[in-house]
Amino acid sequence: MAGVTGEYASALYALSEEEGLEPVILGEARQLLPVFEDNPELLALLRSPAIPKDERVGLLDRIFGDRLHPYTLSCMQLMVKKGRGGLIPEVMKEYIKLWYRNSGIAIAEITSAVPLDEKQKERLHFALEKKTGRDVETRFTVDPSVIGGVSVKIDGKLYEDTVKGRIEEMRRALKGKVL
Repeated sequence: MAGVTGEYASALYALSEEEGLEPVILGEARQLLPVFEDNPELLALLRSPAIPKDERVGLLDRIFGDRLHPYTLSCMQLMVKKGRGGLIPEVMKEYIKLWYRNSGIAIAEITSAVPLDEKQKERLHFALEKKTGRDVETRFTVDPSVIGGVSVKIDGKLYEDTVKGRIEEMRRALKGKVL
C-alpha cells in the first residue's frame, strides 16, 4: 500500500471491519470514484488553500452528508482537515484493493487486440482461477495496439502473450547485437 493513502485506507478498512461494514464502505468507495473523476473541480475545491478548511469540510457534509455512512464521510472530512483532500479518490481505490485482498479475490486486467466473445472470456476466467487457486474478477479491455494475443495483469504481475510483446522482446534482444 502506498504511504499516506494506504494509512487512511487501512484505518477506514479496520474501522469498517470491526462493525462488519466492509461491503457498505466498498459500495460507497465505488460510487465516489466516478463522482470525483467526473467533477475534477470538486477535488480542486477540496484541496484549495484559498478556501478555509471548515468551509471545505462543510461542503463535503452538504454534498454527501445524507448519502454516505458516517465512517466514510468522517474519513474524507479528516483528510480535508489535514490538507489531504486531493487524495480522497486514491484512498477509495486503496480501500477497494484492501477489500479484494482480504476477501481472497484477485483482479485480472485482461487486454486483447479485439473483443473476446463470452466463451473466450469464460475459458480465460476459469483458467485464471485454476492457475491462482482463488476467485478472480476479470476486467476486459480492448487495445488494438497489442496487434494480437492477450495480456493479463494479476496481482501486480504481467503475463504477456501478445504480438506487440513479442516484437518488443525481439527489439530488446537485437538492440545489443551488431548486425
